[in-house]
Amino acid sequence: MRWILELFSVACLTLLAELTNAARGGKKHMSIDKQIMDAAPDAGMFDVFHMMPGGDFKVMTELDILLTLDQYKRLRGKRQKVSSGPGRGRANGNRNGRRNGNQNWRRSRLVNRRRGSAGRQKRKADQDESLLWTDCKVYYEVDESFTTEDMQTLETAISEWTSVTCLEFIKSSTATSRVQFKNGAGCYSMIGMQPEPQVVALAPTCRTKGIIAHEIGHAIGWYHEHMRPDRDSFVSINFDAIPPRYHINFDKYTNDEINDHDVQYDYTSLMHYGNDALPGSIVALDPSFQDKMGQREGLSFKDIKLANIMYDCANIMGCTQRTCDFDGFQLYKSYKGSSSCQCWCDSGDVSDPLILCSELDSAPPKPSIRPTETPVVDLCRDVRSNCPELKAKGDCMSKLSLMMDICKQTCGFCGTGEGGGPEPCMDHDKGCPMMAAAGLCTTLEPVMEKQCPASCNLCPSPPDPCQIQKQVMALAAHYPNGTPRLTSFSLLTVIVSVVAVLHHSDYH
Repeated sequence: MRWILELFSVACLTLLAELTNAARGGKKHMSIDKQIMDAAPDAGMFDVFHMMPGGDFKVMTELDILLTLDQYKRLRGKRQKVSSGPGRGRANGNRNGRRNGNQNWRRSRLVNRRRGSAGRQKRKADQDESLLWTDCKVYYEVDESFTTEDMQTLETAISEWTSVTCLEFIKSSTATSRVQFKNGAGCYSMIGMQPEPQVVALAPTCRTKGIIAHEIGHAIGWYHEHMRPDRDSFVSINFDAIPPRYHINFDKYTNDEINDHDVQYDYTSLMHYGNDALPGSIVALDPSFQDKMGQREGLSFKDIKLANIMYDCANIMGCTQRTCDFDGFQLYKSYKGSSSCQCWCDSGDVSDPLILCSELDSAPPKPSIRPTETPVVDLCRDVRSNCPELKAKGDCMSKLSLMMDICKQTCGFCGTGEGGGPEPCMDHDKGCPMMAAAGLCTTLEPVMEKQCPASCNLCPSPPDPCQIQKQVMALAAHYPNGTPRLTSFSLLTVIVSVVAVLHHSDYH
């Protein structure tokens, strides 16, 4: 009877939330992280390591950032090793569920270059100046598969940048460094200007103004807002709510890798993920911003300010330097009928983010950080909406490690790690054996120890693989309608061991 009352209470609370939301103007739009995740037809796209058709390795990180292996090594390979304890990546020892050690922020590794201003003080900068688009000119071309409507949406997203920054987007099919907007198996981009044509992949469901403007943000040099070094003062990352294969996507960067240009943390940034894809994963320490994270309406005030500072727009466009009140910045161009080089501040409205600082009496209120409880999340859930289809294809057994993370409920894998036992020690990426063979267990140790413990020989020696396979086949035969809900951790551990054993037998 007790569980019936609890279920009834949850239903009432859910209904109340929906009615309240409707009274405020309708259902909350899907957050940008959910749209990005749903746009990929194959969840394997979010694996870290990928062998490309040309034979080179690429890395997919943070769901939508594509890097070369060398770029990823520079970003992650030299970091201090994290000790995450027996839970291996789970939240430990923090009242708010925040994980100790390495975590996450956004934005550019780029530098605020000095362009002819001898008196200008140079801000703290990274060494990778080459990622800034030369002379603020971004060359681009568009795939022929884009419809007229797609083109209109793309131009609207581009104008989101050009209307409030000094970036100029120029169509070109010949420029050596250029963005290629193409159809793809999801939404993703590379970081900053590359020495060769770079793809911004936009599957049909990615072709909205917010998503395109977000991917352009990566192309001009930004990582995600919730990955910046100071993020733990503003959000708590609940690793217990994140499938193990995605943990590495939430390990924040350090000040050695990221330059925030003294722009404060921004819950409403277009580059900030929300909670729709992985409910309970990002908890705002100012609860009033919880539902504002992950917006895809357009650039926020701080997004606009950062782009102008990063590309030194006011200076290179000839503005006489001035100090703006209320954390404002100089916009070199005429805007909303005002003259150029005026100070603009945060209006507090992401749909119309800029207001003349001269029209304000005080600065907008800063976030009110307070102790925040980490929400209790039902881990017996599916990350993907097409899990029943994947199960029908037999993926629950043929892609065991993937399905344990993305289709736990549908495949009957609930109960993993319960009863006080450790999480299964297994690889979380199909490219692990290949990466281990290439020596990355040493050169990319902080990543490999989390993603590929089996291939890097960090797991206990598994039992005889043939015997394990027989047990798995017997289990499948006993349940012809699908894998049962597993409540015995020991049985699950046996099944999971197959993955590690097969990896070793194929590649070692």
